[in-house]
Amino acid sequence: NLQKSGLHPKIAGILIPAFFLQLLLGVMILTTLSAAVTQVPSWALSEENLLFLEAWRTIDRAYIDKTFNGQSWFRYRENALRTEAMETREETYTAIKKMVATLDDPFTRFLEPRKFKTLR
Repeated sequence: NLQKSGLHPKIAGILIPAFFLQLLLGVMILTTLSAAVTQVPSWALSEENLLFLEAWRTIDRAYIDKTFNGQSWFRYRENALRTEAMETREETYTAIKKMVATLDDPFTRFLEPRKFKTLR
């Protein structure tokens, strides 16, 4: 077939890989561009989720009782992210308060920033 095309076999051997490299490069560029313009996936964490996780991490690092009142602290985080409403700041604060309440510790509590400022 290469002989019928009129191209010398060595030239045809160089052109075919070059064509495939150009095609591959084009597909890679197209894939990169399409990934750049797609929207944030639905499983991505929202700003409210990140706030909840910041509170969770703070407790995880600083809380004295590493049994977290006998519960799986990591499982609680995963379940809360799936089930708790965190669309607004108030809902996120409610989710954080519920999380703190599971510790059943009268000395650990969550204060919203405006309430915290009044204590200072």
